[in-house]
Amino acid sequence: MKSKAAIGALTLILGTSPFAVAQEREPAERGETAKESEPVNGQQQTVEIHSVSGDGKGKFLGIIRVENRVDGTLFQPQMEGLPPGLHGFHIHENPNCTASAEEGQGAIGKDMVPAGNAGGHLDPGIKGNHAGPYGDGHVGDLPNLFVREDGTAQHPVFAPRVKLMDVKSHALVIHENPDNYTDDPENGGSGARIACGAVP
Repeated sequence: MKSKAAIGALTLILGTSPFAVAQEREPAERGETAKESEPVNGQQQTVEIHSVSGDGKGKFLGIIRVENRVDGTLFQPQMEGLPPGLHGFHIHENPNCTASAEEGQGAIGKDMVPAGNAGGHLDPGIKGNHAGPYGDGHVGDLPNLFVREDGTAQHPVFAPRVKLMDVKSHALVIHENPDNYTDDPENGGSGARIACGAVP
């Protein structure tokens, strides 16, 4: 009880909630390390990730290895050159990372949307809502991707609702902002698409 009171007092003094402080820590410090089981029957796929802009696909940033597990799918990034912090991370409908001429979130220049041809979040069940990796919404809603201060992303992301077959023939998209896992604002406020990888 004393520890809870102390935390509450510290929160009032600093004006920062314990949850907010925890969000600034690396995933391992928050107890969010991915499960360390082996891929099921060796089922895995490597996806190349590039930066994206209104001009199309850009610099190669690295890879994400996608591994099928008994209880979900593990995404193991090996990337560099990304902005530090948490980023919205989703499976999008189409295996296409080129810019589209459609107006929409993330538009740059003359209504060109970076990786716009990747389409929206994967939603085979037509749920129509953004509920995060553990809710009953888009299958493509994954946990946020963590990028270290040096711009590298190496912390695994575990998605319990996803299987490797859900990823194939689609795209992995990284957004500029964290995802709050709600529809307020739209798509959790994750903002523009900054990196993308088409999955064959």
